[in-house]
Amino acid sequence: MPSHVFKYPLPKLTLGLVAGIFASKAIEWPLVLVGAAIAVAIASIILSQCFSTIRAKILGHGAAMSLVFFLGIFSHIMHHPTFSSKHYSHWVTPNQDAPKQLFLRLKKPLKPTAYNWRYYAEVVRLDSQHVSGKIVLNIRKDSINPDLNPDDKLAIYAPLKPIESPKNLHSFNYKKFLQNQGVMHQLSIMSDDYLVFSSSKHSLLGMSATLKIQLEKQIDQFPVSKTAQAFIKALFLGNRNEIPENIKMDYKNAGVLHVLALSGLHIGILLLLFRSILTPLLVIKYGKPIRSVLLVLALWGFAMLTGLSPSIVRAVSMFSCFAIADGLNRKTSSINTLSISAFALLMINPNYSLDVGFQLSYCAVLGILILMPELDKLWTFKSKLLEFFNAIFKVSLAAQLGILPLGLYYFHQFSALFFLANLLVVPGLMFLLYLGIFVLITNLSNEPIGLLNLGFDNGLKLMNKYINWITTWDGLILDNIAFDAIMMGLSYLLMIALFWFFKTKTYSKLVRVLLIIVVFQGYYVWRFRSRPKAEFVVFHKTKSTVLGFREGLTLTTYQRDSLPHSFVEDYVVGEGLLTIEINPLKPLYRISNNNLLLVDSLGIYDFKSTTIDWVLLRHSPKIHLEKLIETLRPKRIIADGSNYKSHADLWRKTCKNLNIKFHDTAKDGAFIFPLKLN
Repeated sequence: MPSHVFKYPLPKLTLGLVAGIFASKAIEWPLVLVGAAIAVAIASIILSQCFSTIRAKILGHGAAMSLVFFLGIFSHIMHHPTFSSKHYSHWVTPNQDAPKQLFLRLKKPLKPTAYNWRYYAEVVRLDSQHVSGKIVLNIRKDSINPDLNPDDKLAIYAPLKPIESPKNLHSFNYKKFLQNQGVMHQLSIMSDDYLVFSSSKHSLLGMSATLKIQLEKQIDQFPVSKTAQAFIKALFLGNRNEIPENIKMDYKNAGVLHVLALSGLHIGILLLLFRSILTPLLVIKYGKPIRSVLLVLALWGFAMLTGLSPSIVRAVSMFSCFAIADGLNRKTSSINTLSISAFALLMINPNYSLDVGFQLSYCAVLGILILMPELDKLWTFKSKLLEFFNAIFKVSLAAQLGILPLGLYYFHQFSALFFLANLLVVPGLMFLLYLGIFVLITNLSNEPIGLLNLGFDNGLKLMNKYINWITTWDGLILDNIAFDAIMMGLSYLLMIALFWFFKTKTYSKLVRVLLIIVVFQGYYVWRFRSRPKAEFVVFHKTKSTVLGFREGLTLTTYQRDSLPHSFVEDYVVGEGLLTIEINPLKPLYRISNNNLLLVDSLGIYDFKSTTIDWVLLRHSPKIHLEKLIETLRPKRIIADGSNYKSHADLWRKTCKNLNIKFHDTAKDGAFIFPLKLN
């Protein structure tokens, strides 16, 4: 039987699976149609194996790609929360505020906000129905820490609220992010609004999360600085919440923020350590496969310590495939091994495809696997010390090129400082990880060694000082870069075209490179420069008022603060603007042919000499709205995020009764009104 189908390149099959997942996200596919397409694809593959002709080979390859494409669609449909008939959402009416009797099982704690403790929780029962599904639980902070543990069961009587969409244009879409995690609703309660029942059954994820919490409490007792404790939690448990914000910002500006988040880099370094420790096994019979099994167990044991966070599970899965391939002593392509791990993970959870960490991890490793051999051909050093730092530089360069378009798309920032940062940060990270293991072992065994603790503390201080010094070269940090998804895709196409051109320089490949550059430039001009516009914006900001006037590539804001807010910067980047001007608020504005009056908490609106077309209510003015409307006769009322919700709801009803246009930024999002360019 011909075997050409089974030699089909795994990377292409993985890309076909990813394409199917994205197609399922974009279009709603009937399950019957998907099932029929999978059956036809399988039949075509079987049929192609019966013949050895070129047509049969083409049929087999096409059927294989069709199969993985529709498998991607099928996997995404099957993993959608509402596909299960027991999902709680089938018993929740949209926009219903009625409280529900809920029984929850805590899954894992999330990063707390300034006002709430946050958890992922599974809905076990809703009223009388046994259900399933995941929600976000918000518990209002007070002086008492709720001290809840994974697998604890909670009884709550409260309404389920849908996750809200972003209120300002181009702001981070938290609703979409949670939907990718399978979360559709949230629950907000006070600290005394629930009953806790300790569970007798413990899940693997719950046991892992509990172990992580216990380790964090023990690390708090280590005789090292608070910053060192925070870094130990970050490097070994994946919790970077306690690292000071100024240090996080330094690492971000230096382009090495990934060092603070458990990722493939950390797992790769630990894999090298475990391999070295287990190297003596190679002298015995079957030593290599035994070492491979022990490496996989060690990696998954470490994953258990970190609470089985998705990023670590992905990284450990990826490196487990490499360890298994090495243990089997098979000459397999590293890219094929990488593709196997990605294929398996996406079949288990197709939502990984839209996870930023997943994308960055695989693109970084792919960049290293593809570009490192080419960079090694360009230059090497005979000196082992120089070659050590040269290898770090080349690995950093290859990984950075692999994630460059993704980084520009998600973070709109590029830091050329990563070259300098990685030269010492990667060796420093290796030192801190290896030393940190001994710090953990000795302190957890109640036999701390002062020299080890001091070495970790001082080594960390040196690395942080180095990063801080690097960030003083702020001229090498480019931020607020306008870069959308299409530009990201074109950038990857350009990188692929350049790679093949430098492999074999031909005229046709040069034409492809130039064509992609022209298309990229043309799209950029069309997207950000050829359609200048002007508009007035009332941004949504809790407890504050922010107005914006856009004129071409400039945004002028009127606000109380002297620095631009993050949502204003998101708007500027998303629209490709070049400058921001900030001015203090005024009581009266001219918007096209309309006069806008701001009415604040003082409730002053006596402007008889000026016709008022619009009124912006801010800071919950104590006014009788019907009297204001009778006095000013405005055409539109706007309420921004500085008002109480109860006031805005009452004003909406009044305007509806009087047939006046009303816009509440808390419910309707930012108010945007197009203007004419001057």
